[in-house]
Parts: sequence; structure tokens; C-alpha cells
Amino acid sequence: MQEFMKTLQRIDEAIQTWQNKTNDRYSHIDKNDIEKVYKILLEKQKWYDQTANRLNTLRMQDDPTILCAQIKQEKEALERECWSILNRPKPKVELPKDNTPADTSKKQAPPFNGPPPPPPTTSNKKSSKNQPPTSQQTTLNFD
Repeated sequence: MQEFMKTLQRIDEAIQTWQNKTNDRYSHIDKNDIEKVYKILLEKQKWYDQTANRLNTLRMQDDPTILCAQIKQEKEALERECWSILNRPKPKVELPKDNTPADTSKKQAPPFNGPPPPPPTTSNKKSSKNQPPTSQQTTLNFD
């Protein structure tokens, strides 16, 4: 019964948050949907109050008028019906799409219409292929 009461309180807090507009979490939910949730909440609160009154009037030796499984069923139905509405995701805002192919022109390379560019020119440095290593060059020994 305590878990059922906590569920009722959490749903009531969600409705209060929507009404007071203190949080943006439920702002996208339509008023009609909130009214459905509120109607379900009132029905389940009424059921809870009646059930609690019946259980409180029982003597210790009397059989319970309602079983734990029934309370659990009612709680799950309440959560399923209400949270399916309250947990709806916010609609995605679509950005306007441009019809210009700006992205595709950046990805494509410009057409090649001429001879290849000449190789970079080197200054008067000689090739070091056949020369012994100098102090700037290092040799590796794998002994």
C-alpha cells in the first residue's frame, strides 16, 4: 500500500510541475493528455482510499478483502497508463533544409584541367644517398 501511495504522489507532483510550469520536462504535453492523467489519478486515489478504509476496519482474524497481488496490479496499471503519457519525448525540432548543395561542393574535388604541377625545387644541396653519415645523421646498430 505504501508503494501505491508513493506512485500516486509522484504522478501528482508531475501534474503540479506541468501546471506551475516550474520545469520544462512536461511542457510539451498537451492539456488533454494531462487531464487524462489527472482523471486516472483521481480514480486510483478513490480506489486506494476505499481499499485502505476496508483494510483498516478488518479485525486481525478476518480474511483480507483485497490481496497484495491485486494492489500490485492496480499500481502497475496506474504507472503504465500515466507514465506512458508523462514520459513522452519532446518532439524534435527540424531545422529548415537549404536546397543549395553547399555541402556537396565542399566534398567534391575541383576538376583537373591541366598538366601536373612541377616537383618542388631544391636548393643547391647534394643528395646524401651515397655519402657517409654526418654528425646530424644517426646510424642504428642492431648488435
